[in-house]
Amino acid sequence: MLGGAVGLAVVNSVWLNYVRSHLASVLSGAELALLLKDISTISRYPIAMQSVIRSVCGDGYNLQMRAALGFTAAQFLIVLALWRKQPLRLGIDGTLVSD
Repeated sequence: MLGGAVGLAVVNSVWLNYVRSHLASVLSGAELALLLKDISTISRYPIAMQSVIRSVCGDGYNLQMRAALGFTAAQFLIVLALWRKQPLRLGIDGTLVSD
């Protein structure tokens, strides 16, 4: 659970940083903050600007998914490294028992 929460925080941060850095030259700080708070405010901008914003958000989403794929691959490798034919169990007294 903790690993998933950390992974989610990292991929969300990847998207936010990408969008902020790529839209900083197009939108003012206040406009960008409002857009990140509520993406539905995109309708306030002209069609050409909406297209730019959508493109940047889409590219950021693609980057976010690549980062999530990296976390998934790492978790898969960790599970393979921990795999055992004879799993360990806890006995009634709390000691490790192998079959």
